[in-house]
Amino acid sequence: HSGDSKRAIRAMKGQRREHTLLPTLDHLWWTVRSKLDEYLDVADEEIQRFERSFAALSSYETCKSGFPNLLESYATSMAGMTDSHRQLRSTWTETTNLMGELAAVVVDSDAFTQFMAEEGCESELAQQTLKQARWAFQGIGMLFHRYRVAGLEEPDTAVLLDAAKRLEEEYKAAKKSCSEPASAH
Repeated sequence: HSGDSKRAIRAMKGQRREHTLLPTLDHLWWTVRSKLDEYLDVADEEIQRFERSFAALSSYETCKSGFPNLLESYATSMAGMTDSHRQLRSTWTETTNLMGELAAVVVDSDAFTQFMAEEGCESELAQQTLKQARWAFQGIGMLFHRYRVAGLEEPDTAVLLDAAKRLEEEYKAAKKSCSEPASAH
């Protein structure tokens, strides 16, 4: 009975950790997603402003509108580009810091090991967590590309690269130390 009690207590502790870990991870994922979506909205508005500016240029070239309309459209486009660049920098900083925080939560909580202990070595939660991290890194990679396209100085990637490395190493270590086959659960 003593062994059964200890296993039950360990299981309850694991469930309590999971009940706080999963909402924390979900919050971080959704915050990263929200920040990327906010940037994409601003970038989309920038494109729309440039399209209107090109239409104004075309109207000016065909004498359908005057120079003041062209100047107003140009100024609006340039303001949109400035806003987009500001949002890009802000989004980069916020999302890379969030990914650093996410890596710290996963590593500090031993999330992959915990998921594999509860679900087996092929844990869906562990795989899903790693897959979501990779998707987030790809989204943030798009931001890096936007820096290049905009001709801006490339941002510092140290936090992002460290977070990616920590998550990959943590997953590999959990997988390596996992000895219980998934079918045993």
